[in-house]
Amino acid sequence: MEIFVIDADGGNQRNLTNNDRFDEDPSWSPDGKRIAFVSNRTRDLNRDIYLMDADGRNPRNLTNHPNDDEEHGITLFFQLLPPVKPSRCGDSSNSSTDN
Repeated sequence: MEIFVIDADGGNQRNLTNNDRFDEDPSWSPDGKRIAFVSNRTRDLNRDIYLMDADGRNPRNLTNHPNDDEEHGITLFFQLLPPVKPSRCGDSSNSSTDN
């Protein structure tokens, strides 16, 4: 099982994960820059939470221990991230903290 993104019109399908393990339950970060997902990529084949860039690059294992981590883990992870202020296109003053 893999994770794909596709344009709203159904075109430009892109496979973000490509391996022989199960990658599933993707969840976009609130800022749209990252995707958390569940995978059994480790040798023990348990289900861990991974995080990758929105284009599929830089996948990294966030939880690596003997128990499955999928239940409520992705929602909890994104709730712990600091809020991101919305910005207009071209506005480079966006910051996730107040001064």
